[in-house]
Amino acid sequence: MSNSVRRRFRPLFASVLAGGLLTGCVSSANQNATSDSGSPGAQDSAAIALPTARPSAGSGASPSATRSPVSIPGAYPGAGGPRPANATPITAVHSGYAVIITPSKNISCEFSDTTAGCGVMNYMNSKPYGSDELGPKWWVRMKNSASADQAKPEIVSRSEPPLSQKPETSGQQVEYGTVVYHGDYVCASEDAGLTCWNTTTGHGAFMNRDATTTF
Repeated sequence: MSNSVRRRFRPLFASVLAGGLLTGCVSSANQNATSDSGSPGAQDSAAIALPTARPSAGSGASPSATRSPVSIPGAYPGAGGPRPANATPITAVHSGYAVIITPSKNISCEFSDTTAGCGVMNYMNSKPYGSDELGPKWWVRMKNSASADQAKPEIVSRSEPPLSQKPETSGQQVEYGTVVYHGDYVCASEDAGLTCWNTTTGHGAFMNRDATTTF
């Protein structure tokens, strides 16, 4: 091959080679583009994995144990609700029984893990709720948190005197405007009366010398 032919062939060969490389790059890019558009990527796979229906509201959800306060004329505003932030533990505890008494000494309460109740002393004479074979109904018996029948308190008779009247089990005097608690029980002492309730069941009573309202 003559030198002149070789000189003309070299540029042509270089041009063909460059064109082939360019074509290969374009083909590879087209294949990648086709792969990206034809098969789902990571985001598309995640989107496909999402559920198509919203789960029902009750599935896997546990109901709140928080009780809402009730509205009882004269009673503490938070009655029936959770334990107030300003409540302090009852300090007079005798063999598992927490004992309190109001400043007037007319109402006293006893709380333990198994029993709870409050006595209104003047009911023993005025008998607003009558009497039975044991005598006047003056004791407001409350249900504990573990009771199968978590109902409103009952006003019943009781032959035993309250623990607060015994020297060895004297109660903590709960001043008006004070809130105390023991376990699940809370008591709020006010001029209008004493409000006590169980924060788990939401049930309790508002008591004063005139009447008792259970809730």
